[in-house]
Amino acid sequence: MSKQVIGVNTLFLIPKSVGGTEYLTRSFISELERIDQKNHYVIFCNQENYQTFDFKNSNFHKVLIPVKAQNRAFRILYEQFVLPLVAKQYHCTLLHSFGYFGPIFKNGYKHIITVHDANWRDHPEDSNLLSRLILKFLVESNLKTADFIITDSEFAKSRLLKHFPALSNKIKVIWPAVEEKFLSLLKKPQKPIKKQPYVLCVSAFYPHKRIAYLVDLWRELSLPTNLILVGQNGREANTVQQTIQNLDSVEYIPQVSLEELTNLYQHAQSFILPSVYEG
Repeated sequence: MSKQVIGVNTLFLIPKSVGGTEYLTRSFISELERIDQKNHYVIFCNQENYQTFDFKNSNFHKVLIPVKAQNRAFRILYEQFVLPLVAKQYHCTLLHSFGYFGPIFKNGYKHIITVHDANWRDHPEDSNLLSRLILKFLVESNLKTADFIITDSEFAKSRLLKHFPALSNKIKVIWPAVEEKFLSLLKKPQKPIKKQPYVLCVSAFYPHKRIAYLVDLWRELSLPTNLILVGQNGREANTVQQTIQNLDSVEYIPQVSLEELTNLYQHAQSFILPSVYEG
């Protein structure tokens, strides 16, 4: 097989803001950089994430796209109408979009999308009406036009096929792996950064995650251990933060380093995730 030029669409990615999709995207790109010495990769970056990518493999290079992901409307318009032209300019034979959707109309290249779940269908309460309608149109249009669809688990695949049974031949499960650095840090003995016993929860604050319920439960039960919440974003973020202001037994940490996160996991009494959706 001849050398391919593969474009990677990261225009959705706002550093330290989009949660697990950022971690998965960066890990996927990092692993490709390590194992693929043949094909050429063009990473299409937005203004927020361009400086955060640094490649040592000479077959990888990044391209700055003059959009800010925080201006979502402009980013989507640029992604739909200009990115296909830019991908063609760089001779891409394949474009991989990691953020649920990419350009609906292709421009001579194959298109892969990674769709992490079917939340816009299964849990519409996670977003407002306008966002939900836009997401529904863009994702479902991409599901029809994409050449291949990747999702993160058999559960996510089952939910997609529940809503879109005709896509069975296009969907492939690729399980996210645990990063080697994370595993090595877990194996390394560390002094606990928290002195008091605690239960750990790492999650965004969308309604289906049930973090507000967890905090209410913690307040009612008066358990003899602390709860540490790590995460941010989601429609219930303000509700949760206001509730825990008067709870000494709950500590909220919006962001942590990988080293801090492994330390919290290593010394937690237990881990809890009350989500009604994730398997």
